[in-house]
Amino acid sequence: MANGVTRVQILNRPAEDDIELPKEDLSRRAYRWGMWAVVLLILAWGYLPAEVYRFVNLFTDASNMAEYASGFLSPDFHDWDYYVAEMILTVQIAFWGTFLSVVVGIPFSLLSSNNMAPIWIVQPTRRLMDACRAINELVFAVLFVVAGGIGYILFESIRSFQYSQTAAIILVVVVTVSIVDIISQQLRKVLV
Repeated sequence: MANGVTRVQILNRPAEDDIELPKEDLSRRAYRWGMWAVVLLILAWGYLPAEVYRFVNLFTDASNMAEYASGFLSPDFHDWDYYVAEMILTVQIAFWGTFLSVVVGIPFSLLSSNNMAPIWIVQPTRRLMDACRAINELVFAVLFVVAGGIGYILFESIRSFQYSQTAAIILVVVVTVSIVDIISQQLRKVLV
């Protein structure tokens, strides 16, 4: 027979029914069930605060949601030049933020490395980095970018229920992000 397999070897192979699967270890099974219990407890704990019981409103108040969504279907580009100017400001802020994060990040990464700095410098530097990661970037944006850029305008249009303007701003953001992404892809091809 081909490949050195004889008819006897084929006939002597165990059938799938004869193959015995190894039994799962009791500790592993208990761990898995324990994890499922933890997940279910967390879901039950958040059921009332998250108001999951109000899911029926998705169906009973569907007309309200349709009215809400219809405001987004007719973008208002009346102030498009203002939106574009604020988007350009946002891109400028993003470039500066990226540049400054690299300039500040390199020395801090060296200071938080065990093989580059003594422990009495490494530990406080790492705790500072932990604090910076724990604080949401929106808090830093509020601190360093006073309420400017497209984000502020988007926030205000949403807050004042101006859905047509919100839709226009979102479209400006999507187009800008797409352009920046295409440019960055081309730069990566050139540099790498």
